[in-house]
Amino acid sequence: MRKIRMVLFLLFSLLLFSSCSGISPQSSPSIPSQSSTPPQIIPSSTPQATETVQVLPSPTLLPTQTATAVTSVPVQGTIAVENFRLRNGPGFLFATISLYKQNSIVEVYGKSQGGGWLYVTTSNNLTGWMKSEYITMAVKIETLPVVEFKEATVIFGHVRNSKGVPMSGIGIVIFPAVSGTGSTQDVALTDSSGAYYLYLPKNLSGDYTVGVNAYNCESNAVDSQCQLLYKYPSAQSINIPQTAPISAEFVLPDL
Repeated sequence: MRKIRMVLFLLFSLLLFSSCSGISPQSSPSIPSQSSTPPQIIPSSTPQATETVQVLPSPTLLPTQTATAVTSVPVQGTIAVENFRLRNGPGFLFATISLYKQNSIVEVYGKSQGGGWLYVTTSNNLTGWMKSEYITMAVKIETLPVVEFKEATVIFGHVRNSKGVPMSGIGIVIFPAVSGTGSTQDVALTDSSGAYYLYLPKNLSGDYTVGVNAYNCESNAVDSQCQLLYKYPSAQSINIPQTAPISAEFVLPDL
């Protein structure tokens, strides 16, 4: 099993840096740990949208849920990987605005709900969203304010065990219920409260499947050998778009 996870990790790393590959919806791989940043599930593909330069409207800052919020933003961040994408929304299915080299500097103004994405301004004065795991900052992401993004369909929920304990580091995937309907897969990772958030472009529509399909070795759902202590729960079906945020809750069954 550990050998299999290492092979999957190498594959995920290669696919992340191209921002167009990752987990197949039919598989249920586990994700090995990394020494620097927690591993993140990567979608199998991203849409081939026209990469036009776009400056986003001014964001709305929401109060952070922690008592140690940063009193002044922006804060400086450094991109940790090559060819890193700036997107016009906090998700892998939003169009790419531009690509940036490793060690490029960005100004961070806040985070998406759940902390998976950062709202930034780049050195060439473009604004948009970047994946948080691969931006290094001098402050903890928990201290950043939440930036509200209204131009999206939001799917959110929690992953818990049968006793109601929140499960962190659990991967959630969403993909079309009917195969062959395009590159419309996205992923999220649960935070310390077991919560996850997925942001999809509002122009997506149809029946989709949401489910648990991965975990990382920092999760409280694994043992010291990075073996999952639970089973994967059944996936859930949703239909989008909907006017209200969509909730999908999951309970990990005992082995």
